[in-house]
Amino acid sequence: MNIFGRTTRKTLWKNKTRTIVTIIGIMLSAAMITAVLTSIVSLQEYALNCAVYQDGNWHISQENLTQEELSQVREDEDVDSGAAAQELGYAPVENKWAEKPYLYVLGADGLFMERMPVHLIRGRLPENSSELLIPNEIVERGQAEIYVGDQLTLDLGDRMLGGETLYQHNPLMLDETGELRETLQIRQARTYTVVGVYETPGFEDYSSPGQTALTCWDDSSAAETYSVYLLLKDPGKAYSYMNGSMYTGTANTDVLLYSGVSFYDTFYKVLYNLAAILIGLTIFGSVSLIYNAFSISVSERTRQFGLFSSVGATRRQLRNMVFDEAVYLSLIGVPLGILCGVAGIGVTLNLIGNKFYSLFGVGQVAFRLKISPFALAAAAVLAFITVLVSAWIPSRRAARVSAIEAIRQTGDIKAGGKVKTSRIVYRLFGLEGMIAAKHFKRDKKRYRATIISLFMSVVIFISASSFCTYLTDAVTGTFQVHDYDISYSVPQDLKDSQGNPVSAGQAAALLSRAEGVTRSSFAAVAIEEDLEIPPEWMPESTRKYFEGTGTGGVETEGAEGFQAGLMIYGVDEVTYRGYLKELGLPEETYMDAEHPLGVGYSWLRDFNRGTERVESLQLLDQERKSLPFWHLNRAKFEQMLEQGNTGDMTEEEYEQRRRSCLESRTLEIGTYADRLPFGLNRSKNHSVCIVYPISAFEKLNLGSTSATIYFEAADHSLVFQNMAEEAGKNGLPREYLYDVYAVNENDRNLVLIIKVFSYGFIVLISLIALANVFNTISTSIYLRRREFAMLKSVGMTRKGFRKMMNFECLLYGLKALAFGIPTSFAVTWLIFRSVRMGYDTGFYLPWPAVAVAVGSVFLVVFATMMYSMRKISSDNPIDALKDENQ
Repeated sequence: MNIFGRTTRKTLWKNKTRTIVTIIGIMLSAAMITAVLTSIVSLQEYALNCAVYQDGNWHISQENLTQEELSQVREDEDVDSGAAAQELGYAPVENKWAEKPYLYVLGADGLFMERMPVHLIRGRLPENSSELLIPNEIVERGQAEIYVGDQLTLDLGDRMLGGETLYQHNPLMLDETGELRETLQIRQARTYTVVGVYETPGFEDYSSPGQTALTCWDDSSAAETYSVYLLLKDPGKAYSYMNGSMYTGTANTDVLLYSGVSFYDTFYKVLYNLAAILIGLTIFGSVSLIYNAFSISVSERTRQFGLFSSVGATRRQLRNMVFDEAVYLSLIGVPLGILCGVAGIGVTLNLIGNKFYSLFGVGQVAFRLKISPFALAAAAVLAFITVLVSAWIPSRRAARVSAIEAIRQTGDIKAGGKVKTSRIVYRLFGLEGMIAAKHFKRDKKRYRATIISLFMSVVIFISASSFCTYLTDAVTGTFQVHDYDISYSVPQDLKDSQGNPVSAGQAAALLSRAEGVTRSSFAAVAIEEDLEIPPEWMPESTRKYFEGTGTGGVETEGAEGFQAGLMIYGVDEVTYRGYLKELGLPEETYMDAEHPLGVGYSWLRDFNRGTERVESLQLLDQERKSLPFWHLNRAKFEQMLEQGNTGDMTEEEYEQRRRSCLESRTLEIGTYADRLPFGLNRSKNHSVCIVYPISAFEKLNLGSTSATIYFEAADHSLVFQNMAEEAGKNGLPREYLYDVYAVNENDRNLVLIIKVFSYGFIVLISLIALANVFNTISTSIYLRRREFAMLKSVGMTRKGFRKMMNFECLLYGLKALAFGIPTSFAVTWLIFRSVRMGYDTGFYLPWPAVAVAVGSVFLVVFATMMYSMRKISSDNPIDALKDENQ
């Protein structure tokens, strides 16, 4: 090693505090980059494994193919392979799951059994075409008396309605009375031996009327149609392949998404923009810390560089001395940082891994930390580049200093004539404040370095907080979390165990006695499907939105307008009065049962396929106070249906009879609100809600309605048990009681995961900022030892020093905040714009983070000043004045 490298190592060893702080900064930078990349790789791997477990390892499925079409699809040049199954037909089976009265039998080939989500619970897989594997829900939910080893004879056939064949994607066809409209046309009878029970497969839609049973492929079967699940050679072509195919197809969206393929580019635009901001903040904070460390090191070594320059060292050699320092520090900091990043994210994932289980609903797939060599190499390269970039500017400054100037050290302080200071400073802080102000004007480089360090810390902290806040809000807004914990559904004909009718109000009063209930409410609801909204009823922005995106998800009827749902609520009097008080509305106007005046809510949240983002709009103009709609006279309609066989009706005939039973009604709206009362959540995205007190709702006479009771609980599981006991004591059916809090566990876990990572990111970025400030200020104070020694020698007291340093702290903090807060607001705006690409939200500033930043700046500056001054307070003035480092 040459003289330059040995000198650099000795300098690092001599300045241990600065060296350690710089290494810590490099470690934090490498750790954060490693944690981000490793967590992304681990989460993507886990999500992909969960998607494959639930839905199977395939990209595109095609159903109802003929044997010739199946062969053609499998031989396509873009297809790697296809798992196929014979669609043997539907068979009626006795079970208590009314929405799924059939077994849907598939004859699966070997590849199907291997790639599709066939997860055995008990028994074994079928080995020939006379053996059958049944889904667990037909036994558990349907309570069918079918056991392993049973002989099962099934009459297999096709579902028919009005001469048309129905398939698995067609739900069960029922009329308004709940009677079956479709018929089953039997093709063959087959006898099977039940050999096993498996988990209901993910490729079966919840609305599908047949519960999927599996047997083995049989070339001699009379199957007329086939299903195939394709793996493509290039998953990126999945959606274009599906759109270009002549056959109807379905994409395995989750598997494709976690493989890096999304139908909408917005998903990745938002993801990449937010990731870029996250990595940018990390590198920005790291560069600011490490740059200041090297800048201070160059200032300390100015005389050293001058001596080398005087004996013939070239500019390149002087620059390399700074880069040598960067390499030495990186060799220690980067590996340690990567180890800390992997360990930190490993501990974090271990602590919250169970939250991911409930989030994806797959407890059988273990969440494991995935250490990707590529991710670690990328983290190491990024961290090393960050260090080199940080050292580049100081290295240029070191190479430009002339030998004479470096030895005399005249470059840092340039008075430039008489230095003037404000009289206000002298009056407020006296002579000490004036001396500090003169110092700042003379030593501008070090003063600016400290201000820049604080400025960057403020920007990093507020920007990181904004990033986390917007991300959390987007998640909570997209995945709705109810404001109640427990609900009780009240059908129209609810009766107790004695046969006595029970109203929603009576049931609410009884169940509210349960210990632990903190709040309760009930609401009756009438759902009307026929609300036609002409374009002129809409605000201009909503009208333009639909004109630009087609339907935007709302059914249309040509130029007549939009077909939406109407939900009419009747809320209990106490809750409604509280709701009116929140909105500032008069009770005498909105509680008048004789002249009902409702509160409207017409906010629409819709995925815009044109802009590929979720948007919020008003369906109705705020000036629209009268709302005509078509009300279905259900009694008349049911009577009409009894006169004919609904199974012989086509969809057009059925709808024509239904429309003949519609009656024109009108609702009066007093005002529109931006929220609904406690407990009410729209079950339909494209619907208008009108809220009345229960007394006014009953006067509307809307026919058969249901009601729901909402409870807020201190401990949802304990209160749920208490409420079940209370229901039993009062003879109320327990099956209508739901623990909504437990059902929504997935949404809350997602929010918790976001918060854990968000706060972890804020903590790490704050540590970088703190290390940056500490390193800058403490080193700056150390470099001023000769100045302080001179002031001591002319009689400045400890009190005078404190007064001078207090002024410096105040000046540092105010200057940093004056530049940092506006800049952080600008970064917050960029974050808002990135989030708004995929989620419609308003711009807001993170005022709590701003308050914390303001307090922290002064706290950190004062604490660092006190620490640094205490370190040099015992210096002998004579020794400090003779110190050659200055």
